[in-house]
Amino acid sequence: MTDNTVKILGWIFGRLEFLTVGYDRVNIPFPERTPVSAYARMQQKAEQARVVTKSVDAQIRELFELVDVEEFVSVGSPEKVIPLTQQGIWQLAYYKGKSNKPLSLMFDISRARKEKGLTQADLAEMVGVSQAAVAKWESGESSPKPETLEKIKAALQ
Repeated sequence: MTDNTVKILGWIFGRLEFLTVGYDRVNIPFPERTPVSAYARMQQKAEQARVVTKSVDAQIRELFELVDVEEFVSVGSPEKVIPLTQQGIWQLAYYKGKSNKPLSLMFDISRARKEKGLTQADLAEMVGVSQAAVAKWESGESSPKPETLEKIKAALQ
C-alpha cells in the first residue's frame, strides 16, 4: 500500500470520526494497523449517524479517485498490517482529517528514485540540490518547490 493511500484512508477516517463523535482532544487513537478495515468501520458508523453530507461525500470521492483500489483489495486474503512508518503517516493524516485541514499528496519521490536505482545523492546532483533536501522531501519534513518538483519528475522518468 502506498503512503498516499495510507494518508487518504487516515484523513477520511479522521474526518468521518469528527463528524460522528466530534473532536475530543483527550482521545488519542493508536495508529491503525489495518487502515482499510478501519475506514470501513468508520464509514459504517458515519452512515448510521447520518453525518455524511453531499459535500463530505464529494470530498471522499475526490480522494478515492487518487487511489488504485486494487492496491489494497485482495479477495479472500486477510488485510496485511502496514509497517510502523505508514502507521505514523496514517495518524498524521487522521489528525488533518479530524481538523478538516487539506491533505497534501505528492509524487512519491522515494519510490520513484529507488525504482530508478538512484541514491538520494544521485538525485540531488541531478536536480541541483543537497542530499539533505532530498532526505527532507522523502521523509515529509518539507516539500520541494513546484519548479523543483518538475525537475525531479523529469529526472525520474
